Amino acid sequence: MKPGGTKKHRRYFNSSKLDYSEFKNTRCKACGNSFEQERVVWGGKPLGEFFTECQDCRFLLSLPIMPLMAEKKGQRPPTIKTTVRLNDEEGEAMRVNTLKNLVYLYRLADNGDQSAITILANMAYHSVDFLEKITRREPELLRPFARQCLVWPALISRKKARNEINQWLLRELQVNADKPAGKWNPNSPATATAICMEGWLKQNADELGLPELNAGTVKKWFEKGWEALLIATEFKPEDNEFLAEIGKSAKGKKSTSRGMAAQTPGMLRDDVRAKIKELVFKSFHNVVKSKFA
Repeated sequence: MKPGGTKKHRRYFNSSKLDYSEFKNTRCKACGNSFEQERVVWGGKPLGEFFTECQDCRFLLSLPIMPLMAEKKGQRPPTIKTTVRLNDEEGEAMRVNTLKNLVYLYRLADNGDQSAITILANMAYHSVDFLEKITRREPELLRPFARQCLVWPALISRKKARNEINQWLLRELQVNADKPAGKWNPNSPATATAICMEGWLKQNADELGLPELNAGTVKKWFEKGWEALLIATEFKPEDNEFLAEIGKSAKGKKSTSRGMAAQTPGMLRDDVRAKIKELVFKSFHNVVKSKFA
């Protein structure tokens, strides 16, 4: 048989000559190896089509194309396009389910489940790696989203080259170019608390029934976050060492307007708690406002 040629034979199911298995020997267009395949013909009509690639090649072709490094700086490696797209309903369902699974894994990992830790770390690595591959191929696909983000996920390493790649990612994706972060210090206790609160609220937004975060709903988001913070501190945020640092400026507050010559222990507790809430809300608003400005 010549390369690219075919050879067929049949196995009949009955005497009608219309119902049979049709076997075809051909060469795979991908690897060039000869292979045999079968399809059923019923009532004279074939049920399905013959393939042009062998089973191994069809499997490899179904996977994402292996990324190839460009020989020249700035040159893009080739890619294979697909017309498959998620519709809005499928995308939303995937987003919700993925987030729920991640939150579940996080909770297990945070409680010391080694299997969950391994899965979470592997998922994070592959997700970040995939984003970097897309950036190398077509950064314009990610750039509109990255320009809105305060931070961008990237891999870290002790190798200097890794740090250079991360700096390249920041420049190529133009991270946070459209929504500057503003003047807030992520190391301050109030801001650190606000960032943790925002992350927790986003993880549980569906369960909490929170509306879309915008200028009109930020207060509602914060109040739900404050309720959760009170529960986490057994309703005594002023006794938490980290949070108490936020409210320390309320100590020694003059009490004459409240009919007291000095700040009583009860007043001190209430004043510190109020100051914690005030400053955490201010930080929370500063952290999230760039995302809906």
